[in-house]
Amino acid sequence: ASIAAMGLRQLAAFVQVDSVAVARAALELCPRWVGTTRFLVSLAAARAGAAPAVPDLPDDLESLLPQLACGGLVLQAAQLAHVGAVDLFGALRARHPAMALAVDLGPGARLEGAGGILAALCLAHGGPLIEREPGAAAAVAATCKGVGLEPVELYCLFGHPIQLSPSPAMHNAGFAALGLAKHYAICDTLDERRVAAVLASERFQGASVTIPHKEVVGKHLHELSEAASRIGAVNTVVRLADGRLRGDNTDWFGIFNLVRGPLAQRRAAQGEGGGRALVVGAGGTALSASYCARQLGLELVVFNRTRDKAERVAQRFGGEAAADLAALGRLDLIISTVPAASGFRMPEEARLAEHRPIVVDAAYRPRRTALLQQAEAAGCLTFEGIDMLVEQGLRQMEVWSGRAAPREAMDGAARAFYDLTDPDRAKKM
Repeated sequence: ASIAAMGLRQLAAFVQVDSVAVARAALELCPRWVGTTRFLVSLAAARAGAAPAVPDLPDDLESLLPQLACGGLVLQAAQLAHVGAVDLFGALRARHPAMALAVDLGPGARLEGAGGILAALCLAHGGPLIEREPGAAAAVAATCKGVGLEPVELYCLFGHPIQLSPSPAMHNAGFAALGLAKHYAICDTLDERRVAAVLASERFQGASVTIPHKEVVGKHLHELSEAASRIGAVNTVVRLADGRLRGDNTDWFGIFNLVRGPLAQRRAAQGEGGGRALVVGAGGTALSASYCARQLGLELVVFNRTRDKAERVAQRFGGEAAADLAALGRLDLIISTVPAASGFRMPEEARLAEHRPIVVDAAYRPRRTALLQQAEAAGCLTFEGIDMLVEQGLRQMEVWSGRAAPREAMDGAARAFYDLTDPDRAKKM
């Protein structure tokens, strides 16, 4: 079957379907849509005749929601202009706080009465508005003020490509567990100007930053933390109480938190301190990894296929660039920051088995990269990219909220989203 044959309309912001059943069929047809694609579903029929105050969800919709995850639903204001729609929105948000919800404002949307309140609720809970008629969004903003709603604080992820990032699921679960009126969305863009525009918006309160913006976003901020300044890359932005924007870096801390315990045990068992770390790559994450290695008291060696880039990273942190991995000798820690598609592996498995360094791979799709499989076979302690993602995300939550991060909720949400969108799982569907 094809998309056209199923009667689907793939629009810029969402895929339009006629029923929940068609949405489920579409997910089976295109597993890559699971958890990443918004569906505009006609829910009016499913709610017909239901008591307005009863927030129960239709059984077929309830069973579909886990697959939608951060893909979410687009609710049509034109069809849902009744009080029951408000209850429906509340039920969706309460049961699935990490799921993305949006409201389609046209054509023909009724923005007075409950339809407008529904759209206002969406805006107040962090959901985007899809405006297809001039002035619709302004009308909803007026409705917000009229019913005393204030839009939630907006957080986002800047980068590209990021449609399969577990970060929205992880951070929205964290905000929900802490009872905070905050919402985290994605801003998938290569355009630095768009990033700057979001940073300047009134609702913006913080962000995660990934490639290609880590090394350039700092110039749009008012100040940097010591770590971000020394690393030369920003992966976290927070709006301070006085309105200024501060850049921080939690990538290094994510690695640090994973390996400091095992590294201390390794040093105690060997009866010596110090040690040597190899960082593979030369981008923003490699800068964080190199800083982390030095904070752990390790000698630093940097390897990259472009030697001059490796030298720049190494010089920044008082390390050396390696020309030949086979000549390195003993290593206590290996941190790879290159894409999994590179297939990077160490050249001598016997050397891995002899020294058994701790191995961290920042790439998380697939979870078991070629390097991690090689290291595990050699008896090394390994950490996956999803482990690093969660650790740095927990630190981000503390920066944004000023409170201890809810580890169980955030870790569970990140791994559940990953499992739902795992390419190996999709191939089996």
